[in-house]
Amino acid sequence: MKEPRLVIGSRRRCDNDGRFYTVKTETHRFCRDACRKAFHRYGSPFLQLRTCIQREVELAADAIEFRLFAALDGGAQARYRQANPKRAGRFDEQLEEVETGQGRKSA
Repeated sequence: MKEPRLVIGSRRRCDNDGRFYTVKTETHRFCRDACRKAFHRYGSPFLQLRTCIQREVELAADAIEFRLFAALDGGAQARYRQANPKRAGRFDEQLEEVETGQGRKSA
């Protein structure tokens, strides 16, 4: 898929550091040569940020789901185990760690 051509003379953000710059050619994506080289050498800094945020959101969602699982009564936990056997197995291991005191200790 080809990228759309840019309008010469318009202002846009640099793909590497997000600074505004004036477009000089139709394929101009970076504010300066150092940004172009850094982007191609190290990749997009926003991609790394996005993957980090996705990982943190998944961990937070798992923690919330675990708390909800722990708060369920026995019958509801059994229904959850039938619907999600892999996740319930992991939650059972976490519950055992919490009950025995071997889980992670927060500061």
